[in-house]
Amino acid sequence: MSKSTKPRVAIIGAGPGGLTAGALLQASDYQVDIYEQAPTIVRLGAGIHLGPNCIKVLNRIGIGHKMVEYAVRPTAWVSRMWDTGEILASQPLKDFSEEHYGAAYITIHRGDMHAMLVNTVAPGTIHFGKRLVDLEQDASSVAMEFADGEKARADILIGADGVHSRVREWMLGAEPPIYSGYIGHRVTFPSERLGDLQIDDLAKWWAPDRHLII
Repeated sequence: MSKSTKPRVAIIGAGPGGLTAGALLQASDYQVDIYEQAPTIVRLGAGIHLGPNCIKVLNRIGIGHKMVEYAVRPTAWVSRMWDTGEILASQPLKDFSEEHYGAAYITIHRGDMHAMLVNTVAPGTIHFGKRLVDLEQDASSVAMEFADGEKARADILIGADGVHSRVREWMLGAEPPIYSGYIGHRVTFPSERLGDLQIDDLAKWWAPDRHLII
């Protein structure tokens, strides 16, 4: 089947999920357009974990190995008691992950991951400033309308537009996020402030009603 006869695919959202889907589809010769409501790609987020299954997918679009070289490959995932430091469990990761699962386990800043993913799709694939406001589906395609008045049409639509997904709302009805009662805080500081204290490069400290991840 030639590229011209394959379905046209529209992806709403140029986050990691949307970009990865777009790159994989383009690698299979699909025509892909990604619509992003932001005016440009900016560095957002904090640390993110990528397991070996994720790295295998990223290898298919040519950036898995590059990301592994740039990121941190933790020695192990360690669970500790919050007050005593007692080790509750320790799962080896570095080298072990490659040997047993065929790819690395890494931690990386989401912004760095995102920046690498942007370069995996063809130039002109991402259309910025396109906030989806309406969808209409017929027997053969999906019509999209954006806040700036522009309209577009595709054979297949993929919603990768996050927690406030307009695509999900159109399909399933309004589903506002439900607050779980938990709050997350993130902080960075120079490691020299720890003096001679040795810390794990990836650890979760468990307390009765909260936890801390390093």
